[in-house]
Amino acid sequence: MLRGRTFTTLWSAENIYDTPPCELGRGNFCFLVAEILLEKFPDARLCRLASPGHDYAHILILVDDEYMDIKGRTTLAEMRFYFDDNFLKPMPVDDEKSVRDFFYSRHEATEL
Repeated sequence: MLRGRTFTTLWSAENIYDTPPCELGRGNFCFLVAEILLEKFPDARLCRLASPGHDYAHILILVDDEYMDIKGRTTLAEMRFYFDDNFLKPMPVDDEKSVRDFFYSRHEATEL
């Protein structure tokens, strides 16, 4: 989630269609990209990036000891730079339902 953005802002279908996929995948819809990537890489592990006061800064997967999101393989340093947050830490997600509960509750069905 890009800093300064709030999850409670609902996106219109038009806004979603007009937004570049990489921005959506590194923005409010990273959780959907992670779900798709888990289908492609079933042995991968779901992870979240967190910082103080921000439990779900970004959702991505860990494949063969490398992080991956919509832009492909990435590093923690690159994620910290992209999100302008040097406090981001990767946290394994043991309960995929907790990610769905967090994100799906912040979107209307028409957005998903």
